[in-house]
Amino acid sequence: MKRDFKTYLLRTKRTHYYRLKSIMPIGDFGSTEDEKAEAMTRLERIERCVARYEPISFEKVKRTMIQHLPLDFPNVQNREVYILDMVFAVPCSPEALLQLVHAATRIPVFYLAVHGEADPREIEMQKADALAEIAAEAADKGLVPAALLSDPDYMEAPDTPDDLFGNEANSRFLSYLASIRTDKPVVPDDVSVVDYNADIKDAPKVDPGKIETVDNQIETVVRRTFRDKDGKLHTLTREIPTLSKED
Repeated sequence: MKRDFKTYLLRTKRTHYYRLKSIMPIGDFGSTEDEKAEAMTRLERIERCVARYEPISFEKVKRTMIQHLPLDFPNVQNREVYILDMVFAVPCSPEALLQLVHAATRIPVFYLAVHGEADPREIEMQKADALAEIAAEAADKGLVPAALLSDPDYMEAPDTPDDLFGNEANSRFLSYLASIRTDKPVVPDDVSVVDYNADIKDAPKVDPGKIETVDNQIETVVRRTFRDKDGKLHTLTREIPTLSKED
């Protein structure tokens, strides 16, 4: 039986994540009942207009604290940002999704922003928000920034996974390189392959039968170190709720 393209696309079972941001309220937000009703109407229109992309889920709309200069909206100052995370079965370009939401809700284009999953801009913006929250917490506690060289443990450094270095990591890398040979022409019999590490104790070994992959790891914690009035070091942290990675 012949199947259309959409059927094949859905059978792959991949999901596509998008984050919609708006300066105008959407969802259950607003200072008056009329504003809340308008915001809910906008959300309902968004849900209807994206139905063509087979929505899997809509997260509850979130609202940020007032931002002096929201990074997604350079021409706006001292405004809250409303965030809606969506998951689709059918992919869509962020620009097309933005224009679709604009047409459905009549929210001005310069009041909207759409990012795909793991968008570097979104990660950097979330880091900036986290740093602003850390600075506000430090000010409330009467802390002042500490010089990096005064912290012997360098608490601001990101966590380094243990499996990114050492013999185990090297063996995994060599095994991966060996596996690539299966996609290339076979080495002729008269060409010898020499193991130059054979006489080296504890040298990395090639084992194509035990190839492991390591997921791309994105640092999800921001740290900043401060001093109190007594000179004691304090490290404040915030988690970065990055968008989900691709399947």
